Amino acid sequence: MAPIRMTGMNSGLDTEAIVKALVSGYTSKKEKVEKNQTKLEWSQEIWKGVNSKVYSLYTGLDKVRFSSNYKAKKTTVSDATKATVTAGSGAVNGTQKLKIKKMASAGYLTGGKLETQSGGKVTASTKLSELGVTENGDMTLTSGGKETTITMDKDMSVREFAAKLQEAGVNASFDEGTGRFFISAKDSGVANDFDINPNEEAGRSALQALGLLTKSDKEIAAWEKTKAYGSFNADGTLDEDTTKEAIKTQFEALSKKYSDAAAAKTYLTDKKFLQDNAEALTIARNTDEASRTDEQNTLLANAAAAEESISSYETEATAGSTAKSYVDRVNNGGDLDTLISEAQTAMDSATAEARGNELFSDYADSLDSTVSTVDSVANYAITKIKDAVASLEADATEGAHRVVGEDAEIYLNGAMFKSDTNSFTINGLNINLTGVTGDDEITISTTTDTDAIYDKVKDFMSQYSDLINELQGLYNADSAKDYEPLTEEQKDEMSDTEIEKWETKIKDSLLRRDSTLNGVISTMTMAMSQSYSVTMKDGSKQTMALTSLGIHTLGFMNAKTNEQYAYHIDGDEDDTNTSGKEDKLRAMIESDPDAVADLMSQVAQGLYKALDTKIGAKTTELSSAYTIYNDKQMKSQAEQYKKDIKQWEERIADSEDAYYKQFTAMEKALASLNSSQSALTGMIG
Repeated sequence: MAPIRMTGMNSGLDTEAIVKALVSGYTSKKEKVEKNQTKLEWSQEIWKGVNSKVYSLYTGLDKVRFSSNYKAKKTTVSDATKATVTAGSGAVNGTQKLKIKKMASAGYLTGGKLETQSGGKVTASTKLSELGVTENGDMTLTSGGKETTITMDKDMSVREFAAKLQEAGVNASFDEGTGRFFISAKDSGVANDFDINPNEEAGRSALQALGLLTKSDKEIAAWEKTKAYGSFNADGTLDEDTTKEAIKTQFEALSKKYSDAAAAKTYLTDKKFLQDNAEALTIARNTDEASRTDEQNTLLANAAAAEESISSYETEATAGSTAKSYVDRVNNGGDLDTLISEAQTAMDSATAEARGNELFSDYADSLDSTVSTVDSVANYAITKIKDAVASLEADATEGAHRVVGEDAEIYLNGAMFKSDTNSFTINGLNINLTGVTGDDEITISTTTDTDAIYDKVKDFMSQYSDLINELQGLYNADSAKDYEPLTEEQKDEMSDTEIEKWETKIKDSLLRRDSTLNGVISTMTMAMSQSYSVTMKDGSKQTMALTSLGIHTLGFMNAKTNEQYAYHIDGDEDDTNTSGKEDKLRAMIESDPDAVADLMSQVAQGLYKALDTKIGAKTTELSSAYTIYNDKQMKSQAEQYKKDIKQWEERIADSEDAYYKQFTAMEKALASLNSSQSALTGMIG
């Protein structure tokens, strides 16, 4: 707080004005530093904004500097009520056939309608004993592979029992309005389904009382199918010996299908190996043994094993056998790749047939098993058939119904796929099922998304052009050499609008002819004008630049001021400068999208590397990481200005104090003189 001074009372002088004038030299120097400080602060703010935009372009190049970014695809579905399909970058162009056999669904159990034993309404607080649970019983709830034992305590309430079910991993509730339990799996699909089984007779009775002893239509169908594999005596008992022999015969037939196809594939693969390595084998055999490389020795050993296997297969081939048919087709010039694929399909078919059979499903990966395994299959089948008979004879709660969870099942181009949800991702296609086609097929057509690729290129060019225009405008700004930041006294004499215009004039000119800014502009423009070697769809190499795609600047004679480095796309309907020209970019995307992707990714990569030299993750004594200007240097200069201003303020204060002391002494002397004169006058008078 400045001291209050009473001056000029004896001398009549305007001491403050005189002191202010005496220190004005110091004040001017302080104001000069303050103006420099203000311009530095404005420059820092402008540079921060510029840096943010350059950095945004730099980081945003990740979206355009990889060729995969330009692999946009689009799909159409012949029946959108059955499926929606989107294509990823890896999707193959063309038409594919889709058949939707089943939708994925969650398992549900709707309990039978309950009443208390006295015929009253059941509520959440009703005890299980009131429903007829006279003895505590256990049940096992299996959900998502986890087994939980739940005791149905007769003193437990309906609400408490539902909570136990929820803790075990299912959705469970009791609806007082309908008087039923509702239980469902948390997710769709077979693997996420649940199963409820009583552990003993008390548990079975408790489930019956709670309306939860059920059979599903699918379970009944499966049990009927399994039971049909058995041979039964006149009294209804299972004839185990006859059943076992029939099961063995069936499984051995499946096993033979698989083993025949597997042996044929081995034979064909060995033939293919010799065919593919014929030239290398000739060289290896003609090379002296001592001079052969390890790779040649390995090749010869593998060839010998393959030849022995081939010889054995052809020797054992008999008329009418699977082996003989493959040997004949190979000798008649059959394509080995096609035959190998056919053999694999036969193997897959045999395995699929086994997996589709309830009795053989656990043995689908062992179709080439020995006779001992065939015996184990037969014994396993007997157990399954007995279980099916018992399950079919078991009672279920009246009105209860079980719907088992199912996987979605589709056929894409004839190949079957399953999922526990209604979403599939197959070879770049994202398929979401919304309906079932049955045996009908719908088509999925995938093409290159020309518009998406065009827009990506256009957005890149637009972002670059907007930034380079702004940078060029800052560099070529009008001079403001006669303008300096206003002092508080000057601001008091101007309106707010005048102050804003004055300061804007200075701010706009602060980066004029700035060497750092010029370096950034030169780096960007040089990177964008480079040419690159591009791979065309016919495999040839061609030197291309942005101009090859009809992307170019308008030139210094035709472009607007400070827009000479901006890029324009020929045929762009939104650009009045080039809308009437041939649309080379779109035509190139349609004819050779991979070439466009190759060029654009190289252009973006070139710009990224160039900018990295300016804004990369490097730190120097003058600048921080990811900063194109000398922010550290400017911060240091700002601190120095603060110190300089403080020093000038102290010097001004000291000078003012010294001058005021001198004027105070003068005032005292004048006061003393005036007092003496008054005394003398009094004596004379």
